[in-house]
Amino acid sequence: MIMKTIKYFLGLTLLLTAAMSCKKDYTDTSFVEQAAAPAKLGVLFNVAKDGNVTIVPSGEGVSNFDVYFGDGGQTFVKVEPGKTVSHKYAGGKYTVKIVGHGIGGKTAQLTQELTVSLPL
Repeated sequence: MIMKTIKYFLGLTLLLTAAMSCKKDYTDTSFVEQAAAPAKLGVLFNVAKDGNVTIVPSGEGVSNFDVYFGDGGQTFVKVEPGKTVSHKYAGGKYTVKIVGHGIGGKTAQLTQELTVSLPL
């Protein structure tokens, strides 16, 4: 009987200790709003002979990019940092726009001219 009481008492003590030692999760994310806007945006183009262009956006403090191909439409493709996107162009000059989105919602943009010369 005494052993059962001791077990019960120790179990209850352990349970109370565990419950009291739990900490509330830190959920304050206001620091995200203070993050700097994306900076030093850049873009590299790799133009293949068939007009297929690989676009490599880059920048500091960017969580993702919007790549506007500049071939007449206002559609864009979301690209993660370190990734590329490919697009087929006809011969000509295009203005490619890159919009970098930061973690706090701030943006920066870059426009870069792209010339595609296809073999005859």
